[in-house]
Amino acid sequence: MKTPTESSLRVKLPWAKKKPEGDLEENALEEFRRELARLHVVLPPTMIYAGDEDATLLRFLRARKLDITKSLKMLQDTIAWREKEGVNNILTE
Repeated sequence: MKTPTESSLRVKLPWAKKKPEGDLEENALEEFRRELARLHVVLPPTMIYAGDEDATLLRFLRARKLDITKSLKMLQDTIAWREKEGVNNILTE
């Protein structure tokens, strides 16, 4: 059996798609960015998927079916967990 390649996984896994698909995702991403800015939430650089902040934010939005409130909570919880556990510093230690 063949091992899936990174490109084949991107086709099958919705969170791996880097760009918004359609107006709903585009609008949700814009609203999510506004809410993050309003709350002064900043993603740690080590958390940005493939160097693309939009791709990272889309992963959280898609995981919560574009619900801004749920996506924000999930993102804030993830950032807090990463800080508590020192995940952002693992490669520098």
